[in-house]
Amino acid sequence: MCTGRECIGTTRHSAALLLVAHSLGGMFARLYAQTHPDEVAGLVLVDTFSPEVPAIFGEKWPAYRDLLSSTRTQGDPAAERIDLDASVTQLQQAPALRPLPLASSARPSRSAACRPRCPPSSPRPTSSGSGRRSRRA
Repeated sequence: MCTGRECIGTTRHSAALLLVAHSLGGMFARLYAQTHPDEVAGLVLVDTFSPEVPAIFGEKWPAYRDLLSSTRTQGDPAAERIDLDASVTQLQQAPALRPLPLASSARPSRSAACRPRCPPSSPRPTSSGSGRRSRRA
């Protein structure tokens, strides 16, 4: 089994790559684009983990990091382990991302805490007086 650049090299394509990544994969795609800029034509990042997250969380970062690391697979000794702090540091120390086509998407949360402040997705029917819709005869 290959990992990282070795896998990409086995495709035997000479064209630059369009990297598409989701979640934590966005950090890895970005690192690849920053360390191998001549091999990447563009990035598509969907709901990706940002290396700015630890700074945003500040003193709460260790608790959040531990929460992220406590998924169901962590009880499996064969599960892959990721050192988020080392990954963030590696990305921050990599060369700057060169100008290239980039698409980024993040879906805003529609959690219960957000609902009172978020506009509804579609207009709701209105009712009059008693709360019942009137019928036409």
